[in-house]
Amino acid sequence: MNITDQVYSAADSANQDRAQAIRDSLRDAIVDRRLAPGTKLSEGEVGTLFDVSRTVARAALQMLSFEGLVRTERNRGAFVANPSPEEARQVFASRRLIE
Repeated sequence: MNITDQVYSAADSANQDRAQAIRDSLRDAIVDRRLAPGTKLSEGEVGTLFDVSRTVARAALQMLSFEGLVRTERNRGAFVANPSPEEARQVFASRRLIE
């Protein structure tokens, strides 16, 4: 591996770590109901709040979308999910298995 590959690999790893930390913070805020269902989560605002690029913010929002805590709408953005009671039970059951 040459020096360029090593630098890019380290940068990718750092961005991934930041995205995971942001995901964890946002997840806690959603679960604790500090972010209400339907709240818009702008990539720009998330990036500014956590002092990261929109790319890193987007990665964090995609992780939350995969977990079912955020829903994304094409050309509109990301929103805190508003799950039905059954969907909420499924999400929390899945999280228990993962954790």
